[in-house]
Amino acid sequence: MLDRDQRRIWRERWLASLTEISALEYQRRTWGQTSNPHDGYVEYAECYFTDLLRGGSYETPIAEGFLSFEEAFVVAEFHLKFDQYKPVDPYAFGQIIADPAWIEVTEAARRARQALLKLVTDSEERNILLHAEPAPA
Repeated sequence: MLDRDQRRIWRERWLASLTEISALEYQRRTWGQTSNPHDGYVEYAECYFTDLLRGGSYETPIAEGFLSFEEAFVVAEFHLKFDQYKPVDPYAFGQIIADPAWIEVTEAARRARQALLKLVTDSEERNILLHAEPAPA
């Protein structure tokens, strides 16, 4: 049986992850500039692929009822670009942020957020998607 709290928490974390990945200006201000270990490419990738997707696929979250097939479909372009992005040095924040391929990942995340706004009706979830930048830690 689907636990509503687990679903809500997973979705909020998923939407927040999309928001932070799409926030290039936030990344420019924070990556390598704060003491927060989350502010960097490695943590973004770990949170998205390992913590949320538990291996990189949307199969399990769809099967568990955490998101719909349609939601996974509208973020597929972003997901593929993020999965394929492999920086030379994952800790070279300045290089990553200036990399046109990373900028395209952030743009794809922004487009995914915009597409999800057409599907997501929950007011809390919409609020996460509408924020241009993550909330300060």
